[in-house]
Amino acid sequence: MHPRRTMTKSTAALRATALLGVLSCIAGCGSPRFAPVDPADRDRTVCCLGTIERLVVAEDGTFALDLLPDAADQRWLAPGQRTLICELDQPERAKNFAPLMTHLSVGSRIEVCGYWIVDAERPGLYLLRSVTSIDRFVDEAR
Repeated sequence: MHPRRTMTKSTAALRATALLGVLSCIAGCGSPRFAPVDPADRDRTVCCLGTIERLVVAEDGTFALDLLPDAADQRWLAPGQRTLICELDQPERAKNFAPLMTHLSVGSRIEVCGYWIVDAERPGLYLLRSVTSIDRFVDEAR
């Protein structure tokens, strides 16, 4: 019979931190094409309130919406960027957002939360990828 191996608290903490780092990169980045806007905070998620300006479904099934942020949320844009692109891949969309998708249209006011990343193929472009939530707001007549 072998003696039971035990981990010290520091070894367990180190392993847990390493695992969280790997999982955060997988969830937030997805591929080398994407990187966090702030490398010191790889798993940062942000929420942006604005108006849908464009809806697109790509050939691979990825759904993207261009969100024109309200003045307070323009901080999530890169310099010179006008709209924030929010991407949902096919499995994510089907699993989490299918009932909501039919209610989204150009001009809808929504709040989108997701991983704040930069696209290496389109420098100077920030986007929300691996969207975690979408809240739809109905504007009242003023």
